[in-house]
Amino acid sequence: MVAVEAVIERVTNMYNGNCRDCDRASHQQPVSSSPPPILLFNVNEKTASPKPPILLFNVNKKTASPKPPILLFNVNEKTASPKPPILLFNVNEKTASLKPPILLFNVNKKTASPKPPILLFNVNKKTASPKPPILLFNVNKKTASPKPPILLFNVNKKTASLKLPILLFNVNKKTASPKSPILMFNVNKKTPSPKPPILLFNVNKKTASLKLPILLFNVNKKTASPKPPILLFNVNKKTPSPKPPILLFNVNKKTASPKSPILMFYVNKKTASPKSPILLFDVNKTTASPKPPILLFIVNEKTASLKPPILMFYVNKTTASLKPPILLFNVNKKTPSPKPPILMFNVNTKTASPKPLILLFNVNKKTASPKPPKLSPAGIRMATDQISPDLPLLTKFVFQNMDF
Repeated sequence: MVAVEAVIERVTNMYNGNCRDCDRASHQQPVSSSPPPILLFNVNEKTASPKPPILLFNVNKKTASPKPPILLFNVNEKTASPKPPILLFNVNEKTASLKPPILLFNVNKKTASPKPPILLFNVNKKTASPKPPILLFNVNKKTASPKPPILLFNVNKKTASLKLPILLFNVNKKTASPKSPILMFNVNKKTPSPKPPILLFNVNKKTASLKLPILLFNVNKKTASPKPPILLFNVNKKTPSPKPPILLFNVNKKTASPKSPILMFYVNKKTASPKSPILLFDVNKTTASPKPPILLFIVNEKTASLKPPILMFYVNKTTASLKPPILLFNVNKKTPSPKPPILMFNVNTKTASPKPLILLFNVNKKTASPKPPKLSPAGIRMATDQISPDLPLLTKFVFQNMDF
C-alpha cells in the first residue's frame, strides 16, 4: 500500500525542485512563501491508496482556481514517486477543459527535470488520444526552449506506431515556423535511423506549400552527408510523383555545388527507370543553365550502359532552341572519346529529320580537325545507315520533347 503522505511529499518536492534522490546541493531550492502545489486524485477503496492518474498544480490566489501548467502522471507503487511518462498542459479557464498542445516526457531521476526527447501534440476530443502530427525534440537547458532540429510525424491509428515519412527541420525563431530546407525520410525499424533515400526541399513562406525543385539522395554513414549521385526534380501536384525531366549529378565536396557533367532524362512510368534518350551537359555557374555543347544519347536498358550513336549540339541562348549543325558519332569505349566516322548535318524542324547536306568525316587525332573519309557516295550512304539507326528517334525527341 502506498501512503498518501509519502506520495504528496515526494511529488511536492519534485515540483518545487527539491529532489530527495539527488545529493547535489544545486538542486535544493529556498523555501517559498507561496502555497504548496496541490495534488488531485481519486482513492482506491480497497487499498485506500491514491488511484492514478494524479494531477499536480498550483493555485491562482485571486481566483482560487488551478494555475497552469498542470502535470498528469501515474505513481510507482514501490518508490511512491511519479511514474513517467508525464503529461504537461494548460487549462481553458472558461470551459475548465484541457487546453492543447500537450507535452509528454520522462523524468531524469537524478535532477528531477524533464528528460528529452519531448513529444508535443494536440488531443482528439472524441477519442482523447494524441492527434497527429506530433513533434519530437530536445530542450535547450539554458533557455528551456525547443532545441532544433525537430521531428514531425503522424501516428498509425491501428498499430499506434510512428507513421512514415518523417520531416526533420529547424525553427525560425521570429515566426516559430519550420525553417527551410526540410528533410523528409523513412525510418529503418531495426536501427531506428533515417532510411535512404532522403528528400530535401524548401517551403514557400506565403503558401506554406512545398517549394520546387526537390533533391533526392542517399546518406554517407560515416560523414552523415549527402551521398552522390543526387536527383533534382519537380513534383506533379496532382499525383504527387516526380515530374520529369529529372537531373542527376554529383556534388563538389569543397563548394557543395552541383558537379558537372549533369544527366537530364525522363522516367518510364512502368519501370520507374530512366527513359531514353538522355542529355549530358555541363552547367554554366553564372546562369545555372546548360552549358553547350550538349550530348544526347540512348541507354541500353539491359546493361544500363550508353548505347551509341550520340548527338552533339549547341543551344541558341536567345531562343533556347537547338542550334545547328549537329554532330552524330559513336563512342570509343576505352577512351571514351568520339569514334569516327562523324556525321555533321542540319535538321528540318518540321519533319525532325536530317536536312541535307550531310557531311561524313573522320578526325585527325593530332590536329583534332576533320579528316575526309576515303569513301564513295554509295559508301557514305552505307556508313550513314550503319551509324544512325536511331537518328529519327533522337532528332524527333530533341524538337518535340526537350525544353531548354
